Amino acid sequence: MQFANFKEDFQGLSLKTFSSPSLDPYFISALKQKIRVAHKFGLIKQPFDLEPLIDRSLLNKALKDQGLENFWPNQPAADKA
Repeated sequence: MQFANFKEDFQGLSLKTFSSPSLDPYFISALKQKIRVAHKFGLIKQPFDLEPLIDRSLLNKALKDQGLENFWPNQPAADKA
């Protein structure tokens, strides 16, 4: 990927927000949408509940250890979660 393309694609986006490690509502809703699309196109046999597979404990501990608990804002869920 050329830098000019990267710069154009992400113009106006905060690197802080874009590079967030948070498993926030926006990220989770995006994953749920991908599960629906994968099922629709036959890439998976059936959709599944993502929530039981998510463990935020290690991430939360690492953020706390580094003093970064509130560094990245949680983004709201996408419209179609």
